[in-house]
Order: sequence, then C-alpha cells, then structure tokens
Amino acid sequence: MNTDTLFIKNMVCHRCTIMLESIIDKLHLPSANISMGQVMFCEPLTSCQAIHLDEQLQAVGFEVILDKREQLVDAIKRAVMEYVNQGLIEQKLSEYLSLKLGYEYRYLGREFAACESQGIERFLIAYKIERVKELMFVDQLSLTEIAYELNYSSLAHMSAQFKKSTGYSPGDYRRQQCIKSRIPHDQLIII
Repeated sequence: MNTDTLFIKNMVCHRCTIMLESIIDKLHLPSANISMGQVMFCEPLTSCQAIHLDEQLQAVGFEVILDKREQLVDAIKRAVMEYVNQGLIEQKLSEYLSLKLGYEYRYLGREFAACESQGIERFLIAYKIERVKELMFVDQLSLTEIAYELNYSSLAHMSAQFKKSTGYSPGDYRRQQCIKSRIPHDQLIII
C-alpha cells in the first residue's frame, strides 16, 4: 500500500476533514495535508501506523480506498456534491466533472456505473433529494427557495422528483417531519 497518499472513502464535508485531522494527531502520525477524500503524508507510514490508522478510520465510518476505480468513483461523488452545494448553475454537470477530474464525461459515467450500478445523473438526483430534505429542516427555506437554490427548473419539477423518490410531496414530508428518513450521503442508492 502506498502510504504517502491515501484516498479515504465517505468523506463528504468539512467535519470529516476535522475528524481525520483528529485521528492523525491522536496517532502521532507524520504531518499531513488533508483534503476532501485524500490525505498526503510528508513521509511514508510504517505498516504498524497504517494498520492503526485503518482501524481508527473504520471506527468512524471511513475507509481507505485502494482500488483506482473506487478512488475515481469517490472523487465523482464528492464533485457532484460540490456541484450541488455550490450551486454551479452556469455549467453543465458533465462539463464540470470533466474539467474537475480531467476525464471525458463518457468515461466517468462508465466507471461510475460499473462500481455503483447506477449512473451519475441518478446519483445527482438522489443527492439533490437529500439536500432538499436537509434544507427543509435546517434552513427553514420555502419550497420555492429550495427549488431555486438547488437549480431545479421549477417547484413542480422538484416536487415531482421528490415524490417519485420518497413517496411524499415535499409539503407532506415537511408537515410529517420525516427527518428520520434522511439517508447519509455515503449510502445514497436508487430504489
């Protein structure tokens, strides 16, 4: 295992990088540059250090990714989340992913589908639905504001996708306060 650079699965937010920093400090590992989904050490880890790090990562739901295809799929997921969270409406997702990851979108789509048994666009929809749920309860935005923030063409479009995915209209979901049915981002699958 190359221990200069490790790719970490399930890192989806800034809190994940803080958690990883804490683990590295606790294990007294060599200084590292941590970014979303990746940690680069200034010197190689010993096999003992790598084992302890892997144990600590698994204890908090992270996982070292060794397979190159899985590393790419994880990078695609993080890029899709970034695309949605930053509201990058001036650029098509396919263009954004190609530029960000340095591969043709067709290749990215094939690799993603081979690992995930779903396409990138389906993952995008699943992630956006989870963001809708989050925004309904965290930011207390109106449904129209949420549709606008997540770059839906209309409230009706967002509502149709939401109902198809959850079985509830967004309004019914909000009224019933179904927050418990939110899915962690690392477990998004299409039913």
